[in-house]
Amino acid sequence: TIRLFVLVWHRLQWEGRHHIPATGPVILASNHTTALDPMLIQATCRRKVHWVMVAAYQFRILNPIWRAIEPIGLNFDAGDRAKLRTVIGRLKAGAVVGMFPEGGLQRTHRRLQPFQPGLAMIAQRSGATIVPVWISEIGRAACRERV
Repeated sequence: TIRLFVLVWHRLQWEGRHHIPATGPVILASNHTTALDPMLIQATCRRKVHWVMVAAYQFRILNPIWRAIEPIGLNFDAGDRAKLRTVIGRLKAGAVVGMFPEGGLQRTHRRLQPFQPGLAMIAQRSGATIVPVWISEIGRAACRERV
């Protein structure tokens, strides 16, 4: 359903989907342009993506969506170690985890911002492959070279 919505309504196009491994732990590290980004990226991915998101944005009215996508809600403080263990655990189980390592939306520009700490540590501890993803405009997601 999501794929149909973004393909038709947003005219989604993607490049490089073949860079996402078919099995094993993967971190999709993407820039963040709109609230639709997780849907755009999920529509291009053949595997389910578990998104890391700020727990404060998991509004109760959207519980059916949260049950379907099983996000990992982190708090704003950096001391949320139990949730980081959850992220690492899902990756060790072979899941795909989506992250926005810049830590916020790029509302008016499309320049890569400095990453928040933690992405490399999570990849190292879980053995995950990091696949950079770049959303160049609404409705266009590109999975680039593996790192």
